[in-house]
Amino acid sequence: MAAGNPWLIDPIVDALDAGCFHDVAIREALIDIAKGFTAST
Repeated sequence: MAAGNPWLIDPIVDALDAGCFHDVAIREALIDIAKGFTAST
């Protein structure tokens, strides 16, 4: 995103420093496990 819009770098870093980013990969993996999905299905 910032590679094509360098003016976004400062706002992105500010949001990161403020804790506004959340990684949802673990959450999605746990939901998949709960639904019975695995990486091979």
